[in-house]
Formats: sequence, C-alpha cells, structure tokens
Amino acid sequence: MTGLKNLLLKRLEEALIRRNVRTMKRIFAGLVLLGCLAGCGSLNTGTESQAPSPTLRELAIVPNFASNTLSVKELDVYTGSVQAVGDPVPSAGTHPVAVRSHPNLKVFYVVNRDSQVITVFSLDVSGAASLISSVACPAQTQLFAVHPSGGWAYAAGGTTLRTYEISSTGLLSVSGGDAVLANEAGWDAAFSNNGGLLHVPELGQIQSFVLSDGLPGQSVSIPLARSSDRAIDVDVRPGGGCMLISIQGSDSIRSYTLGRNGRPETLLEQDLGFRPATGDFAENGHYYLGENGAPSVHVFKTTPGGLLSELADSPLEVAGTGGAYFTALDLTERLVISTDGNPNNRLDVRLRQTSGALLEGSTHSQGLSIPGQFAFLLFREP
Repeated sequence: MTGLKNLLLKRLEEALIRRNVRTMKRIFAGLVLLGCLAGCGSLNTGTESQAPSPTLRELAIVPNFASNTLSVKELDVYTGSVQAVGDPVPSAGTHPVAVRSHPNLKVFYVVNRDSQVITVFSLDVSGAASLISSVACPAQTQLFAVHPSGGWAYAAGGTTLRTYEISSTGLLSVSGGDAVLANEAGWDAAFSNNGGLLHVPELGQIQSFVLSDGLPGQSVSIPLARSSDRAIDVDVRPGGGCMLISIQGSDSIRSYTLGRNGRPETLLEQDLGFRPATGDFAENGHYYLGENGAPSVHVFKTTPGGLLSELADSPLEVAGTGGAYFTALDLTERLVISTDGNPNNRLDVRLRQTSGALLEGSTHSQGLSIPGQFAFLLFREP
C-alpha cells in the first residue's frame, strides 16, 4: 500500500505542475481511500518494519496589511483546522495586500501596495519563507495575476497594466511597455482561450486583452450597467463556457458566454440580495461567492451558459462579525477559505461536501493583522 500511495503522490505532483484540477481530484480521492484502509488495519502480515510513507502538506500564505508581514498557515484538508507555522515574516514592503503562487514552482509573489514593490519568496516544506528578489510595480497595485503557463505575470494599479516575464526560478522582470487601462482595476483577473486572453475587472467596465507572447495587445472594453458600478473579480468557468463578474454597486453577477476565441459574447445579469465580494469556481462548475460585510459564502450551481442557481442550504454563515471579502478554494477543492481584510483578523475555513454544500470548519486569527488576499502551495513530505 505504501508503494501505491507513493505513486499517487507522484502523480498528484505531476498534475499540479500541469494544473490539471480534475486529475488532482481523482488522485486525492485515492489517497483518502488509502487513508481509510490504513485506519482499518495493516495489509501487511509480516513483521518487518515499514518506512514512513509520504504525506501531503498544504500551506496558505496570508498577507498582513497592518503589520507588513506574511503568515504561513498549515491547513488540514480533512478537518478544516488551521495551524500557524512559525512567526509572521516581513513582507519586505509596505502594506501587503495580495499573495499569488506560481503554478509550477514553490515560489509566491507579494503585492506591497504602498511601497510599490512586488516581493518574491521561495517556500519550503517546513513553511520557511525566503526572500529571493523584488521588482517595482505600478502605484496602487492590488491586482496581480500569474499566467497559467507560469511564464508571465500581470500587475494592475490605477490605470496601468504592467507585464512581467517569469524566469525558470520564478524571478520577475518587466516585459514590454505598460498598457493603459480604461479605468482603475479591481482585485482579481482571469484568463480564457487557454491563456490567450486576459480579462481585467475595472470601475464601470471589463477590459479584455489579447495576449501575444505574453504581452497585452488589442483590447475590448465592455461597459457595466452604470459607470459607478465597480467590477472587482472575474472568474472563468472550468471548460471556458462562460465568465462571471462580481459587481458592487448594482450588487449583481454579470455572466458572459465565451466564444471559441475566448471573447465575451451573450450577457446575462443576475441581481443578488447582498453585496458580493470575490469568488472562485470548483472544477465541477460550482461557484463560491463571498459576501461583503457578513461572514457568509454563497454556493451556486452554474450552467456553461452562465446561469446561476443557489443551493438550498446556501449561504453558510459562520459566527462573529466581519465578512468574506477574499474567498477561494484550496488546491484540493476540499476547503473554501475566506479572509475579511479588516481588523477582525479572521481566516475562516469551510469544509466542502461532495454535493458542493459547505460545513463549518474553523476560524483562525493567530498572527493575523488585517489579512488580505491569500495563496496556497502543496508539498509532499518527507
């Protein structure tokens, strides 16, 4: 059984490198089954000692806006519990607001908004973060997106969109000239057409850029219903059938079908009874949307055409005050995590069921100081 577990872990690492979420989920289910078998007794009838088998360790990196630090947290994907890994480390900048991880490397990027610098860290299996470089970013950057290939990244601040080439070791270098956004950017962008288009949420509109060798070229701007509406997040449904835009002001979700070239086409606008924050798709099309101002996450079924229908037992609201401004699924899709970005200093973990529904996991605050947009890295140990 140890040999089979090692093989599954190796294939999971390969799937992570390819960013194949569907394969990751199948392999993870196999690991869960092996864990159950191990709990029911050993399959080995001999007396020889067995070498300890490798396990998976998932770490979350959370930026602390008020203390200019980063907190590394270990997540238990079975129970939803959270454990701090060491003390918070300096972010090497002022007011870190967002963290993004590299899809293929054990490297993550920190947007330090008010010192206008992106710092690059490596992370090892123990949770030790090491600063390896830094690079300038536009003023007021809060949106940072890593291309699915791992070859480029994009920082948006104010009305400036800057492109970076990523080296084989994860370092950033500015590539080409800055592109001009039609208006100030939101929090999170998305890619379609196998990384051929970049969709940026903005005040009053969505702007979609055609990427050529990683560089933004021709763009199309799509206005929102009102110029005062603010698009804060874009998410493309797995398979690319549609994209969803979370909008504050009209408090709605705009759904666009995507054509063969990944460009937005038909619009469907759906009003919400709450102010939405950021959201995230699961591989099966379930959409998890945080609520601004309440610690609630709403769960929707979606169609490839972008129609949303909320699950009967949604939303799941955890105890206390605050919100679920930054909401995302972990890499195994077993957990839905949220932070509030305010002095409540909470990181909420919810357990995701096979039906897509959520169960309360845990709330964690140790070492947090106005936590922002977080990221994950998955390790195999020993």
